[in-house]
Amino acid sequence: MPDFNHIERINAIITKYCLGEELNEREQVDFQEWVNSSATNLAFLKRLQDDEQMLRDLTVYTSWIRNNREVIRENVWAKYHSKQRVVKFSFFKIAFAASLLVVAGVLTLWMVVRQRSDKKSLPAASIIDTSQHGTTPGFKAKLTLSDGSTIELNKSSNGEVTKQGSIAVLNKDGSLVYNNTAGSNGKASGTGYNTLTTSGGETYSLTLSDGSQLSLNAGSSIRYPVVFDGTARRVEITGEVFFKVAHNASRPFIVTAGSTEVQVLGTTFNVNAYKDEDAIKTTLITGKVKILSHVSSHDESAILKPGQQAQVSDQKIKLIPDIDVDQVVAWQRGVFQFNNDNIKTIMRQIARWYNMNVEYQGEVTNHEFWGTISRDLSVSEVLTILANNGQLHFKIEGNKIIVMP
Repeated sequence: MPDFNHIERINAIITKYCLGEELNEREQVDFQEWVNSSATNLAFLKRLQDDEQMLRDLTVYTSWIRNNREVIRENVWAKYHSKQRVVKFSFFKIAFAASLLVVAGVLTLWMVVRQRSDKKSLPAASIIDTSQHGTTPGFKAKLTLSDGSTIELNKSSNGEVTKQGSIAVLNKDGSLVYNNTAGSNGKASGTGYNTLTTSGGETYSLTLSDGSQLSLNAGSSIRYPVVFDGTARRVEITGEVFFKVAHNASRPFIVTAGSTEVQVLGTTFNVNAYKDEDAIKTTLITGKVKILSHVSSHDESAILKPGQQAQVSDQKIKLIPDIDVDQVVAWQRGVFQFNNDNIKTIMRQIARWYNMNVEYQGEVTNHEFWGTISRDLSVSEVLTILANNGQLHFKIEGNKIIVMP
């Protein structure tokens, strides 16, 4: 169990430092010891000093606080104060106690392990890394043009990468934009299909010629026309893509993922169609969509409302009425977010993001994990967090992660 007195003191010192207040001699010593104790602590301090990053972190954290009061009450309240003080303990102090765990951990992480069996002390982290380096994610993508030629994209390189008809394809800080150079009154011209592909550990954004905005998660692809000139706007995807579709009542937007179609006019939704998942999952954020599952004998369909998810598996559609939307789109905020997920579900995400393979040895733990971890961390740091919060050990051999009890 964490030493909350020490955590509270460090939290107060860091707060003073970030506010520009002078630290006394003892505080300076404790502060330097904390900073020097791990690279993670130094990275966390830099994150605190990044105003834009802190706004993003606070958005994630306050949303979690708002949606998980009972979890906080159960896992922090009783641990942080004695039963005699619980009656006087406000919710905001409970939230503060949770923030202390964040400071003591890594970056914006607070992970709670819910054990199904009797509570036992957790083993110390065990990471054997024979690769001699911590794998970190990258940010690149590949654009394939209609003639089969490819262009490797780079987040740090801005400017025009190609032109197709009147459409200029621009690279802007990790976002590919299809811009009609004919002007607002000119008809866009351009033929053929392009394909944007991300590898493991890579994300990229895309603005289509109709103004629809998309984000591709790691190991994903989307095939789309340079210019939409038919009665419908059709795209094909693999992996996971977040859509914000430009409204056009005369031209529905249709997403194809395997045998599943998502039909919309203008809305925001997320499609997870990774081949290693047990279902194709479409989650509606705003608007209204129709899900179609094409089979040999008949088609199944369903209408989604905001906050619902359709899961297509074995050619059947299952509706989940109240899905955790924040968890579904957590990848867009640059985090892994777990909600009572087992280790195999978690490792599929880690394998895709860090472009690694996973092997299991021995009996897999039945622990459920809950919490948030930054995707900026190296794979070794993420595995250390998991090992510290569940009865797990890991071994890294080159591009392979071995999960052991």
